[in-house]
Amino acid sequence: MNKIHDVDYLYATARLRALEKNMLTGRDLEKMVDASTLEESYKIANDISLHSRLEAAEYEQAIGDMLSGAYGLVAELTGESEVLSVFRYKYDGHNLKVIIKSQSLGSDPLRSMSPLGTVPKEELLRAFRERRLDMLPERLANAAFEASEALAKSGNPQTVDIMIDRAVLECMLAKAEEIGFPFLTELVQSQIDIENIRTAVRLKRMKQELPALQRLFLDGGTLDAARLYEAFEAEGFDAMRDMLYITRYYTHFAPLFDTLSGRGSSLTAFEKGAENYIISLLKGAKLVAFGLEPVISYLLGKENEAKDIRIVLASKEAGVESKNISERLRDTYA
Repeated sequence: MNKIHDVDYLYATARLRALEKNMLTGRDLEKMVDASTLEESYKIANDISLHSRLEAAEYEQAIGDMLSGAYGLVAELTGESEVLSVFRYKYDGHNLKVIIKSQSLGSDPLRSMSPLGTVPKEELLRAFRERRLDMLPERLANAAFEASEALAKSGNPQTVDIMIDRAVLECMLAKAEEIGFPFLTELVQSQIDIENIRTAVRLKRMKQELPALQRLFLDGGTLDAARLYEAFEAEGFDAMRDMLYITRYYTHFAPLFDTLSGRGSSLTAFEKGAENYIISLLKGAKLVAFGLEPVISYLLGKENEAKDIRIVLASKEAGVESKNISERLRDTYA
C-alpha cells in the first residue's frame, strides 16, 4: 500500500466532521431510553441518525442500512479499501459463525448474515459449501473449516465463536501492520489487549484455573502474557489492576477493577468500561485536524452508535426497564 499522507484526507475529514453533527449524543440516548414505546424510541434515532423509511419493527434493517451507508461513504471519500478491510473482517467472521452454526441446525443462514464483510454473503456461503475460501485471509479460512469440524465433534457452539474471533483479530492485526499506519495498529492491539483483560476477569470470577486463560490468551497485543498469568493467580483483582500500572491502560482500568470488589459486584460496569476505552481513543483521534485518524474514528463511531441504538430498541421491544437499559449503554462518540 502507498504511504499515507494526511493531506489526502482534507476533504474526507471536512465532510465527515459535518456529518458527526447528526450522530446521537448521550442526551439523545437518554431520550430513547425514557421513551414509552419502541416506536417513540425508534423515531428519536430515526430523526437524528438512521434517516430510514422503514417502520420501527424493522429497526435491525434500518441499523444495517445506516452502517452500509457509512462504509460506502468512507470508501467513496477515501478509496481506502485496504484500510476498511481491517474493520470488515469482523463481519466476515460473523457470517462464518452464522454459516457454521446454521449448518448444524439445518437452517438458512442468509437472513442472519451481514452485507458488510469483505466477501458478499451469498458468495461466502457458496464458497464455504464448496470448501474453497481462498477469497479470505488464509488464517480465517482455515479457522472456519477447523471450527466447523470442532462443532461437529463437540456440539458446543462457543468453540466456533472462540476460534473465529481469534482468527478475525489475527487478520485485523496482520492487515493493520501491513498498511503501516500507527493509529490503525494501536486500535487493533488495544482490542486484543482489552479482550485479554476481559477474558482474565471473566475466568477469575468463574474461579477457573490458569490453563483456561492460557488457552484463550490472544497473541499480538502489548500486554505481557507472563505478567498477566502471574496476576491472574494472585488473590483478588488487585494484582491484575497493578500489573497495568506501566501500561497505557492503567488510568482507564484502575477504577474499573474497583467495581469488581465487594458483595453484589457485577461484571456489567467493568465490561462496559472496558469497551469505553476504545471510544476514548476515537475521541482523541477525531481532534486531529485532518488525516486518516478522524476518518477511522468516524466509521468506528458509527459502529458504536449502531450498537447503542440496537441495545435500546431491542430492550424496548423486550420490555426491559429503562434503568437496566441505561446500565448497558456505552459512551457515545458524538
